[in-house]
Amino acid sequence: HIGTMTAIIHVVVRKKLRLVFPSYKLDVKDILETVQKYKCTAINGLPKILLNVLNYPNIKDYDLSSVYAVISGGQLI
Repeated sequence: HIGTMTAIIHVVVRKKLRLVFPSYKLDVKDILETVQKYKCTAINGLPKILLNVLNYPNIKDYDLSSVYAVISGGQLI
């Protein structure tokens, strides 16, 4: 986890990008609303969370066209 986060922060600082944290809890709706609102280009998350996002029943209600990369690491449970 530390290696991945360090690499991400390095790129963010070097390229002067913005990090967006949707909420303190892992809520799929918050994630989708944040991606849409800030037009996020990359999403970082654990596989289980990303699968929950992909399987969200109303995912088609959100504009995720800005996303071009998904970064994941960790164990799929």
